[in-house]
Amino acid sequence: MINGLFDEGTDKEGTYSVFFSYIIVVMVLSLFKNMERYFVDREYRITIDKNRVHIMNYLEIVDFSDTRIVVRYDGGESVLRGTNLVVSKMQDDEILIEGKICSVEV
Repeated sequence: MINGLFDEGTDKEGTYSVFFSYIIVVMVLSLFKNMERYFVDREYRITIDKNRVHIMNYLEIVDFSDTRIVVRYDGGESVLRGTNLVVSKMQDDEILIEGKICSVEV
């Protein structure tokens, strides 16, 4: 298509129209892909406060007790140690752990 773009005897206006329509579609698809990366955050995040740990984008809880919680994510596992640990909020990819947090290994 591009090789014949400037050949004699071709419909240049029609070819230009198809070519520029294709470019616009590619640009719009690229824009949507960038917007998805911005709005849909899939990066593993862990926020540590005084008596709570908020974890986002985890895969599964591997081990759970009131003194130790192991959470698996794409890059490995996080180990939380403390006392009176409880899961106070849990969704598909988000968890909130409360209690006396002694250490967090990522």
